[in-house]
Amino acid sequence: MKKILFSVIVTVYNKERVLQETLDSIKEQTYGEYECIIIDDGSTDNSMNIAKEYCKECNNFNYFKYQNSGVGTARNRGINNANGEYIIFVDGDDIIEKDLLERLVNYIQNDDIDLIRYQCKVVHYRPVREPEKLNYHSRIDEVMSGYEALQEWSKPDKRYALAWLYCIKKSIFIDNKIKFPKGIYEDFATMPAVIASANKIICTEYVGYDYMHRINETSLMNR
Repeated sequence: MKKILFSVIVTVYNKERVLQETLDSIKEQTYGEYECIIIDDGSTDNSMNIAKEYCKECNNFNYFKYQNSGVGTARNRGINNANGEYIIFVDGDDIIEKDLLERLVNYIQNDDIDLIRYQCKVVHYRPVREPEKLNYHSRIDEVMSGYEALQEWSKPDKRYALAWLYCIKKSIFIDNKIKFPKGIYEDFATMPAVIASANKIICTEYVGYDYMHRINETSLMNR
């Protein structure tokens, strides 16, 4: 079996209006050693048919549907189905840059990093807090321990605990038995433990994730 470096886990719940845009951004990655795991958390719209069409077209796309249990459980199911060495989470209404995986490979090959944090931009569909609350520009490209990263990122005017801003070695979840809880604020309950469990962490200036702040859509930033 060919080695898979990345598992891109997409959690979906009733995203028929925007899912194609999300999956296109994954399908068009410039680096090829990845799989896309689509976890449908009980959608009742046309999300299933859209996802299945991508799976027919792309043999590295896989679709799993479950009873609705929340994004935390959906992410845990994605990890359980993942074959890649590294995990990347994508919400079913957001976009990743086409060269995200290719950019991440350089850090993995050169430094054997456990966790890579990248930056995001917010695509505005209505007024929203600026992305600087999410982005960090200190100690860029400097290898840190988990403890050092938590010290650096735990600031009252920042939000660091967002799973979709990280590329995470899967073994961190497995070896430390870390799971996302069921309920709200799943990221804030989980990401500190993930970061603390990593031996080598790096933060890059690269903007790899597009948070699509849409009208009538819910997300962590709206809560």
